[in-house]
Amino acid sequence: MTQKIIVTIETDGSIKIAVSGCPGPGCKQLTADLERALGAVTKDTRTAEYHQQAQQQGHAHGQS
Repeated sequence: MTQKIIVTIETDGSIKIAVSGCPGPGCKQLTADLERALGAVTKDTRTAEYHQQAQQQGHAHGQS
């Protein structure tokens, strides 16, 4: 699956970063440098893709 980072600059100057194609917490690694360069993160919203992968990992660990 192709990983994408989508950066949107709003008219009020705020910046939104979205990741697709990277389920689970790996998306945070993809955006870490960009977030540091842009400054303080004011909101962190996790998508269904993030939670879906996290749940699958949890089930896999529970079955071991």
